[in-house]
Amino acid sequence: MNYSNESLRAFVLEEMKRLGGGYDPLSLRKFAELMDVSPSTLLRVIEKGSQVRPTVEVLAKLSAATGKSLEAIIALSYPEVASLSQPSASALLVAQDFEKLPEEAKRVIRGVINQWLSET
Repeated sequence: MNYSNESLRAFVLEEMKRLGGGYDPLSLRKFAELMDVSPSTLLRVIEKGSQVRPTVEVLAKLSAATGKSLEAIIALSYPEVASLSQPSASALLVAQDFEKLPEEAKRVIRGVINQWLSET
């Protein structure tokens, strides 16, 4: 099976944008510095069509730099090791963000989801 880095690439690019304030993404050099890796290591992670998988050490540094779950980031890079019984990597990332919301916002979102599910 060929490896595709598209999911991890999209995640990293989105995080570079988020950490840059949304409008101007962090530069490759600044994001690599934040991760404590070389710019060439980060480039191999985000280079379109790259067949090189990052090491778990690099993924752990990405997790630390972004504040996102290492489990979800590993699942983006190694989807074949993620159990089918577990949520997808993107669902884990959304859930992690959801947990940061105020309780009132969580209640409203749960209500919308429950309403939508009852209508389908």
